[in-house]
Amino acid sequence: MYDLFRNIAKLQYVHIAHPSSAYKPIQITTQHILNQHNRKIIDLSSMKSIVLFALLISTTSAWSQNDSIERSEVRAVIDQLFEGMLKGDSTLVRSVFHPRAHAYTSYKKGDEFVLIEKSVDKFVAAVGTPHDKIRDERISNVVIQVDDGLAQVWMDYSFYLGETFSHKGVNAMQLAKSNGHWQIIQIADTRKRE
Repeated sequence: MYDLFRNIAKLQYVHIAHPSSAYKPIQITTQHILNQHNRKIIDLSSMKSIVLFALLISTTSAWSQNDSIERSEVRAVIDQLFEGMLKGDSTLVRSVFHPRAHAYTSYKKGDEFVLIEKSVDKFVAAVGTPHDKIRDERISNVVIQVDDGLAQVWMDYSFYLGETFSHKGVNAMQLAKSNGHWQIIQIADTRKRE
């Protein structure tokens, strides 16, 4: 590259007869050669930028599509849990939990917060036990975050016995993907009557 510029710098101008020039000499100056060379550098630089931009867009799009698919799969597990609870279907509810899942409830007793660990198996059994009134946990404001094989879900809920309001709070769940399936590995909720 250095030699090219050194040789070009020695030239003042060159006359070239070209067939398309109708026998008029074309004057090529040092500046003309440098401009052409710089244009090629700019063109290559622009091309690299365009290719990198296209790769970035396609990669981001692929990540976004994959992330959207993962969030949809996680949401399907959450919907299956609440569908099973509404129907009183313990088999459906059990299928969304990992065998070693943990469950917790946090509530305020006086001025203190109390944390209780619950058995997932007892929760599943309670769901399958016949009830006089339908147990309906209505969720809203669901936020799902996914990174690789781990997901976190946060949602508000209101719990009803039949059509009578019982309590409300927040559900916080963690899910893991194992053998191509998402399962809840931990669930925690808060409870308040107001």
